[in-house]
Amino acid sequence: MQFHRSGNGVALIGAVAIVALCSTALPAFAVEGNSDERTFVSAMTATAAEARVALEENSDGRTIFSAAEAKAVAARANFTTPPAGGMGARGPCGEGNGDCCDPLGNGTPGCDDVACCEAICAADSFCCDISWDGICASAAQKSCAVCEPIECDPPCGEGEICDDGVCVPAPEGPVNDNCEDVPVDNLSIGECLVYNGDNTGATMTCAAGGFPEVWHAFNLLDDGATVNMGYCGTSPPFGNAYIVIDPECPCSGTFVFATSFDNVTCDDGNWTMHYDALPAGDYWTPILQDATSTGPYTWTICAD
Repeated sequence: MQFHRSGNGVALIGAVAIVALCSTALPAFAVEGNSDERTFVSAMTATAAEARVALEENSDGRTIFSAAEAKAVAARANFTTPPAGGMGARGPCGEGNGDCCDPLGNGTPGCDDVACCEAICAADSFCCDISWDGICASAAQKSCAVCEPIECDPPCGEGEICDDGVCVPAPEGPVNDNCEDVPVDNLSIGECLVYNGDNTGATMTCAAGGFPEVWHAFNLLDDGATVNMGYCGTSPPFGNAYIVIDPECPCSGTFVFATSFDNVTCDDGNWTMHYDALPAGDYWTPILQDATSTGPYTWTICAD
């Protein structure tokens, strides 16, 4: 992993110069008036937070960590008619329907595992009546046996991991897999920190986040600065991102939420998060790893 720091307020990412990370953005806090009181902790669409007011059937009080789930919330809020095609005569549950476990959903009513489909739809009829979206898939991943990885028997030995029932050599993890192992770099107003890394093989060291992650950290020297951070230059663009930073390491779960976030500041469609009036101090920034956000990345942190 390479670590680069620019002290002139301009970070060069490929051919893109970031002078200030700012644009039309979305508040990243919970929207009141929704009975489930969910909170978004990852970014997806500019309507995701507003869309929470449409979720009146859910009362689990859980936090939305998945961008796919956030996108599904927005889709539900904007829903007007069922998707074309749909389940036809076969019914929503059973063979011939879409994957139950795909984190992005399958785009049609129901899914291909009867037991899983019936259980999820009993709790959330949208999944069978309208579309098996990211919210349905998230519920399936948490409760359906079909979504659980196949265990290895006998168990894998030292230096091996189980990959769908087969023991394979464990990949070498990222050097910044644990927050304790990353340097805390000083950041002043007018400066940027630029990190080039790879989150392949990340492990989940912060259970409160819900995803595998790697870390970077900075010490903000100027109280009340606006801190902007984003993935500009990452190719292909990451489809998901945390919209929180942590003032403690190990992960405390007492997150500082972004004031706003968007995927238009970066010309390439990557996510950018904006933290206004951030108090001076140390902060650890998690880099989320999922099916849409894996591989080499560029992570830029600027203080204005």
